[in-house]
Formats: sequence, C-alpha cells, structure tokens
Amino acid sequence: MNSEFQIMRWGIPGWIFFMTIFIFKLTVVQFDVVTLLNSFSNPAVVAGFAAFFAALGVPLGYVLYQVYYGLKWWTIKTKTVTLATEGIDEINQQLYDKSGLELWYTIEGYFDTLMTIGTHDKKLSYKDLVRRYNSFSNRTSRIHGLGASVLAMIAGFVLFFITTENRALLLDNNFFIFTFLAFLFSLIFVIVNYRQQNKYSFKQLNQIMKDILEAKDEEKEDSFSVKQGTKKEDDEEEEETIGDVVLSRF
Repeated sequence: MNSEFQIMRWGIPGWIFFMTIFIFKLTVVQFDVVTLLNSFSNPAVVAGFAAFFAALGVPLGYVLYQVYYGLKWWTIKTKTVTLATEGIDEINQQLYDKSGLELWYTIEGYFDTLMTIGTHDKKLSYKDLVRRYNSFSNRTSRIHGLGASVLAMIAGFVLFFITTENRALLLDNNFFIFTFLAFLFSLIFVIVNYRQQNKYSFKQLNQIMKDILEAKDEEKEDSFSVKQGTKKEDDEEEEETIGDVVLSRF
C-alpha cells in the first residue's frame, strides 16, 4: 500500500468527523453560511482554519482507526470470526479456548502457513491465490474504512451536541431535525453495509483456505494412485519373471 493511499485512508475518518460537526453547526444558523463566516473578522483566518483541520484530519483519522480496531475485536462475536474456519477441522481444534484478537491471530497464522507452505501449484495456481487474497485484503480495507467512518460520524455528532448551547432549542429547529434524520439514515445504512461486508469477508477467507486444502488432498490422492500404479506394475513384472523362470525349467 503506497503512502499516498495510506494518508487518504487515515484522513477520511478524520475529515468525516470534522464534516459532521460542521454540518450540524450549520443547522444552528439555519445553513446561513454567510453569517457563520462573518463571525470571523479576517477571511484569511477561515482559510487557515480550513487548512489546519484538513491537515489535522490525518492524525485524528489514524487515532479513530486505532479506537475502531480496539472496539471491533472487543465486541466481535466468536461465531462471526469462526465463519472463516467453518468445515476446517485442522484449525478448529486450535480455537476452542480463544476469542477476540487472539482468535483472529491464530486463524491468520494458519492461513499464512497455507499460503507459504501448504500451497500446491499442481492443482491450484499460486498467482490465482494471490489475486484472490488481494481481493480479500482490499475488501477488509474497505470494511475497516466503513467501521472507522461510523465511529467518526458518531463521535462528531456527540462533540457537536456537547458543545452546543441551548440544546433544548434544537428540537424546534427544522433544519436540525431534517439534517439529523438524514444523518441517522446514512449512519444506519453504513452500519448495515459494514456488518454484511464484514461477515462475507470471513466467508471469502474460508473458501480460499478450503480450496488450498482440497488441492492438497487431491495431490495426496494422485500421489497415492501413482504409487499404487507403480506397485501394480512391479508386481506384474515380478509375476512375468517368475513365469519365465518356471518355463525355462521345462
């Protein structure tokens, strides 16, 4: 992942956080941007603040990502994570006493072993595996982005609500009510999308691991068949040799 993309990835939750606060602050002045800007005596101050918050969004987004990761692995259900190991007895035997991040690290280590040691080029293309893993990795990056964005939206609204005077008057503000309903709808939509994508990512990883293991089993079967065929040919040659010896005696 290049540094430019990483900065954008970290920056988005931070910018969403500031954007949430800004939009709700606009509802207080009924979206009268001119009045809001006039509260600053110098236009250059506005540009300075904009540049400051744009730059601040990156480290803030990074912090939000870390908080999101902590919350995710603290609250995630074991049955969701183990979707990645469904039907794979070899790894399930190692997971009975694990949960949360430890559970995921065990699964991740097993997958790394399959990719680096257990891959058999004869039945499964390594390049295809890498392509599928990259697809899985890109999906998880988008999922983490959604999760961090949800946290940023909630944190931004909470900070707006705490720092707003006369909060009781917000219920009489039609601009606030309409904005809040749109915000709530967007938040629910992102959360539902996050949950669905998160569950599918574990299933996607499960299918990749199963394909590797099936290719491994197929190679073992082929190897066994070859050995059996060789043994059969040796037995036939041995029988022919014994027959020739017996006939030579007559």
